[in-house]
Amino acid sequence: MDIKAVFFDIDGTFFCHDSNRVLPETIEACKRLKANGYKVALCSGRPKEMADELHVFEMLDWDGYIGCSGGVAYNEKYEIIYEEIFTDHQLEQLFAIAKEHDYCLYSFGKYEFMTKPLDDISQRLIEEFHLKMPEVRGWQKEKLSAVSVLGEVGSDFSIFDGIENLTHTSSTPYAIDFIKEGVNKAKGICEMMKYWGFDENDYIAFGDSKNDIEMLKHAKRGFAMGNGHEKAKKAANEVIGNSYETAIACKLKQLKLI
Repeated sequence: MDIKAVFFDIDGTFFCHDSNRVLPETIEACKRLKANGYKVALCSGRPKEMADELHVFEMLDWDGYIGCSGGVAYNEKYEIIYEEIFTDHQLEQLFAIAKEHDYCLYSFGKYEFMTKPLDDISQRLIEEFHLKMPEVRGWQKEKLSAVSVLGEVGSDFSIFDGIENLTHTSSTPYAIDFIKEGVNKAKGICEMMKYWGFDENDYIAFGDSKNDIEMLKHAKRGFAMGNGHEKAKKAANEVIGNSYETAIACKLKQLKLI
């Protein structure tokens, strides 16, 4: 198996929300991967600024970072090498529909705000993903690349389906994350592999959520966490242990990558 790089989703994969930490065995495994000559990067639904709140960039000299579910890619110096942002027209429609149907929109990244005052759902999001309390305000015509809509579990988010060239994915049952049509984690990884000068699928990937499906399918080998969503498990080549177990390090040893 000719592998040049390893990509890790953050929430529920690299970062365990049951223990609110990254296992030291996982960090050590990443260091050994780098020592053995592999590129090692995170690939998350989180914008870089949101990932910063978990202090993951202090844990390793990453070879790159992919955020916004593939919408932006950074090199080893955290310089943007690829980015997809929403058009003004898409955002106008998005915020208008949310206002009409009384949904809260949450913008992440450089411009972090939510459109409705704190309630049980947004409080849950802030606590679960270890976020700072954002400003409460409307969209002020900023260029945005990461927006989510929050609602009760089982909410009908299909009212947002008609926005041209805009789709959505999710990493939690009470929110969906908007992304541009054709953008996903596999797309962001392709841009990163191209930057490194590698064939686009000479990598393995670890993930747990629905927004990891394209990445798990596209990778030479895709591994889903035992605590992952059923659709992510079906997309993977193999299901390994839970994020609170040493499953990642064990699998990398089994593959003889470390």
